[in-house]
Amino acid sequence: MTVESGQPELLLGDRLESPFLVVCEHASAHIPLRFNNLGASRQALSSHAAYDIGALGVACEFSRLLDAPLIVSGISRLVIDCNRDPGDAQAMLGKSEIFHVPGNRNITAEDRRDRIENVYRPFHDLIENVADRMVNLAALLTIHTFTPVYFGKQRHVDIGLLFNRDRRLADQFYRLANRMSATRVILNQPYITDDRNSHTVRRHALSRDIMHLIVEIRNDWVQTPTEQQKWGRILAGLVQEACDESSVVDQCQALAQ
Repeated sequence: MTVESGQPELLLGDRLESPFLVVCEHASAHIPLRFNNLGASRQALSSHAAYDIGALGVACEFSRLLDAPLIVSGISRLVIDCNRDPGDAQAMLGKSEIFHVPGNRNITAEDRRDRIENVYRPFHDLIENVADRMVNLAALLTIHTFTPVYFGKQRHVDIGLLFNRDRRLADQFYRLANRMSATRVILNQPYITDDRNSHTVRRHALSRDIMHLIVEIRNDWVQTPTEQQKWGRILAGLVQEACDESSVVDQCQALAQ
């Protein structure tokens, strides 16, 4: 599954009565023509540097089973990383891991403004608008994938459950996910979460005092639609069970009313 519409923001599903809002910031490798592929190589444009491989398919199945709206970015993170504050130095990288991005070097003020106003802002405005209309909203769930080898080093994790300060949902999910004995499920891996690399959560979950969970899946496990649907089902089942057991969704909904 791909997103090639060229839209910076897309809402898939309108089930606004759901307690969950699902977001996929790095769903697409699409780069608008005006950027001339940012001078990047074909290898870079099809790699994890450009998008989270397999994440969209997982997010679609995940949101469908949770009966939740899904918001995705239709533009590659090489143009601007929507999970970073636009003022962050890593929002428009000149080099992403081993991949050079010449079009992101010496960005003019006008070019930077274009990317913020026409890619970043519409995406986050849509999240804000949808979240405002979700009267039962209790949790923001974001779906990502990662490369199992980064800068030549193996990452010793299969599923990462990440959180920024609020660990309620992550802890409950972690306890349940560890029943999958052959799967290495680790909290705040393959990277440590902070305000810079969890911008969507900080802007839309922490600010609303709702729960959140950032899920990272190794991308070689979700290469095909069948694999993506499989992991979407597994993750949705665990989220539902985590919320049912802890009653945290009910608690958050009560606070919101």
